[in-house]
Amino acid sequence: MTADVEKAFLQVGLQEEDRDVTRFLWLKDINQELRDDNLICLRFCRVPFGVIASPFLLTATIKHHMNQSKDEQIKSIAEKCYVDNLVIGADSIQEAQDIYNKTRMAFQQMSMNIRDWVSNNQEFMHSIPKQLQANQTNEVKVLGLLWNVNRDTLTLNITEDHLNPVSPVDTKRKLLRTLARIYDPCGFVCPLILPMKLLFQDICNQKFKWDTVLPAEILQTLKGILENWKASIKVEVPRQLGKFTSDSDTEYELHGFADASKSAFASVVFIRMSGPQGTSISFVMGKSHVTQNKDKEILISRGRNYLGF
Repeated sequence: MTADVEKAFLQVGLQEEDRDVTRFLWLKDINQELRDDNLICLRFCRVPFGVIASPFLLTATIKHHMNQSKDEQIKSIAEKCYVDNLVIGADSIQEAQDIYNKTRMAFQQMSMNIRDWVSNNQEFMHSIPKQLQANQTNEVKVLGLLWNVNRDTLTLNITEDHLNPVSPVDTKRKLLRTLARIYDPCGFVCPLILPMKLLFQDICNQKFKWDTVLPAEILQTLKGILENWKASIKVEVPRQLGKFTSDSDTEYELHGFADASKSAFASVVFIRMSGPQGTSISFVMGKSHVTQNKDKEILISRGRNYLGF
């Protein structure tokens, strides 16, 4: 289940002594030209959206109020809030409805409206008033990823436009911009992203200017990487870990694998679930990192020592 707090930042007031740090200039008369005598200094009375501290202030406020409750379930709900989003799950329809009712009550006590509810269970959705349901319930954004509610899978928020920009990716600046557009917090496609990171490091080592057109051989390598990236659009990972419903007889094992070279190192974690219904193995998370230049010489030196050179 997911939900969203309506106009969350504007529901949090700023202390009188803190409002001066949010001052800004505005026009006394917007129909007049910009002059010194047509300017006025205003300040926010509410937490403004976009200030670097705003997400923390909102999150801290919500958790503070919900942790005042004597109900342990409400306290646990507070831990599932990510700024103005709630991401939570339940093992039954009854538990889901209890969470919904308690969450609505807790946020109403804070003078906040939590709405845009989405769930992969239609019975639960039918129990929620239509005006509190999200308009788009087939595929929704969840913390930067796309959740297909019908198939209950997660995909990266990548489109063809990301991989086919209007202007060619032919400079260091454009390459970095393209790399930064791929948000993959769980490492679904980190094997596809790593070659681009390595190429960018090589470009930096050759000290190309930010807007200098890259040599043909580098552009050819980049073209091949971008072609492989198109496969990332089709990567779809089940949201639920395991194919079966867990119970007290289910055994869990986390299996981690790692590998390294002088250029990069990576790791991946799987979970193995074994119980009366069978055994399933699910991907949990993967990560990859490029080795820093200063560490490469250390690795080469250690390798020579191990080999007796």
